[in-house]
Amino acid sequence: MLGTKTSRTLAGVALQCKVSREGEMAMDANYCREKAALCLRLADGLALNNPGRFQLMDLAEDFQRRAKELEIEAARDATQSNATVMQSLENVA
Repeated sequence: MLGTKTSRTLAGVALQCKVSREGEMAMDANYCREKAALCLRLADGLALNNPGRFQLMDLAEDFQRRAKELEIEAARDATQSNATVMQSLENVA
């Protein structure tokens, strides 16, 4: 069961991360993309010269960057898992 834990508050907006039963932060690429989109929507509603707008835009970039990193990690893990399974099958045969 996943709960939530506030990870960062900016301009009065609480951003939350999913927390597993073990208490570890569980973020995936989709989660990061959703938070990036949220930050951009919030920034859009602020005046062009509002410092909070720039902070939200920076935060959105951070979330987008993290989403890309998580996708790369997931692809690497999947490749390693496939290699392990193939090696196991070869050892059985």
